[in-house]
Amino acid sequence: MSPNASVDRLVDAIAHLERPLLVALDVDGTLAPIVEDPSRAKVPTATARTLRRLRTVEGVELALVTGRDAGQLERIVSIPGAWRVVEHGRAIIAPGEKPRGVSVEPEDRRKLARFKSWAHEHAGPRGAHVEEKDASVVVHVRKLAKDDPAGAEAVLDGAREAADEAGLCCRDGRAVVEAQLAPFDKGAALRELMETVGAASVLYAGDDLTDEPAIRVAADRGVGLFVRSPERHAFDGATASLDGPEGVAALLDALLAALKP
Repeated sequence: MSPNASVDRLVDAIAHLERPLLVALDVDGTLAPIVEDPSRAKVPTATARTLRRLRTVEGVELALVTGRDAGQLERIVSIPGAWRVVEHGRAIIAPGEKPRGVSVEPEDRRKLARFKSWAHEHAGPRGAHVEEKDASVVVHVRKLAKDDPAGAEAVLDGAREAADEAGLCCRDGRAVVEAQLAPFDKGAALRELMETVGAASVLYAGDDLTDEPAIRVAADRGVGLFVRSPERHAFDGATASLDGPEGVAALLDALLAALKP
């Protein structure tokens, strides 16, 4: 299938995938439009409504896959009955299950504290947004990049260097660098979730570097979709591509109509 396959052809291909079908979707940039302040991100009401209906289709399991932690995901969108894969695969949370806290060793706390101190001293004052999680710290520069692209890149370069000096793993994304305790992977998490739910096939859609491993897994076991953005226009490992969250919403609406009896 070509990367520019029509929605109708994509829907037909997905609807004919073997059941149980796992529909796993990235959130930021895929379901929720990207915004300058990541704390203001939200999945549109119409898209959330479609997801809630899709979750009830027999033979379909729904999962939200995100770099956010569980609390942040809940603020962006809440889909009762959906699986949640949070922090790039650090944890898989079953429907109805409460998120479990992260146990962080003292030495790891010191690593995170060292990077956090750097971020608040050197990134925040330059206009970056610093996001703190249990097992990582994230530096967002989307707002800064709008006014000062060179300054934003300098902040990201500094974040990579500071993460390395602190003994943390570094993950790049769209206008973001995340310093992590461990290199969690959405692709590995997707394979684990498929096994857990007994999925025969999978649909995955994502827009960022962090989604590429999961897109590859899905392309091999079903359909892996790359969501285009102004920053990134193509990914060779995808089955096909869509234009932004609007394209994803249109696909989900059409897929729901095709799957509903």
